[in-house]
Amino acid sequence: MLLVSSITPSGRTWALEAAIASIPSATVLDSADAISSSTALQIAEAFQVAGATTASPDLVASIGSFAAVSSLTSMFTRAQADGKACVALFPESVAAAVSDLQSLATLFDVSGIVAPDSGGMTEVLNTAMAIQRGEIELLLVCPPEESAVEAAMREIAAATACGVRVRGLAVCPMPRKSDGWPKFIRQAARDLVDRLEQGVHPIPVQRARGGMAPSFGDEGFEVCTPMVSEVADGQRVWSITIPGLSHSDVAVGTWTADPAYPTTHVVLNVAGCIARRRVDATLRRCVPIDVVVSGDSIAITFEPQPDQWPIDLPSSGGTGAGDG
Repeated sequence: MLLVSSITPSGRTWALEAAIASIPSATVLDSADAISSSTALQIAEAFQVAGATTASPDLVASIGSFAAVSSLTSMFTRAQADGKACVALFPESVAAAVSDLQSLATLFDVSGIVAPDSGGMTEVLNTAMAIQRGEIELLLVCPPEESAVEAAMREIAAATACGVRVRGLAVCPMPRKSDGWPKFIRQAARDLVDRLEQGVHPIPVQRARGGMAPSFGDEGFEVCTPMVSEVADGQRVWSITIPGLSHSDVAVGTWTADPAYPTTHVVLNVAGCIARRRVDATLRRCVPIDVVVSGDSIAITFEPQPDQWPIDLPSSGGTGAGDG
């Protein structure tokens, strides 16, 4: 499913045009038509059950909009039922909706509810897994205006931090000479496109040409894969590069969903959206000691937690079965 969104309301027509140009055979879904009131109620009920069975108030507090989550899950469920390529016009922030969705899915996961008995919970978990598998992509549209370009870079940063694959960023409409726009305005718009390309690299950026929205034929790809490298004294560095991060407010921390380990997730707050990135088995037994945010990159240094690692015992000095 290709989610299409616009930084400004006036760009929604351009967003839909770009999406149809990218996937001509796709079925078009509208969030207003796809949202199910029963799904919204089921999600709210599942949230109450999960929230009552877990000691994770931070998860509960991080969920901002049930309506956006309901819209997203309803559209994906309908797209699955259709069994065809689907384009879904999403009028709100995709990054914020995915952040809420993933917080809700994590809440369900840590609540101890083994078998979801709620349709709403099942749809949330299925949609969250689809995002992880890259089955839901984003195509974003913004006009060539300073504030819109800044907002677009923040949206891209937050969405990719949450693991959403981005098909591309379309700049529409572009001022044209045939419409009477002076040269300095046309040049300023082209300069903003160049700035976007640099700011969200390697996300594809294209601009409208000849009054037509661009198409993005290639599927999106994972651009925010964390890496772990070992350094001196057993320390390890977890690092990630997020397109557009340098244009966004960011906070970094760690969190554990399992009291047996000091760390299970790295938590990123990017432009107000929470992303929890699960760490590997080695880092679960480590604690963070330092974090550096530079440009579009984040690096967290971890050191082993002594009580989480086996202790080398001295040899007893015996000679085997014949001793004694």
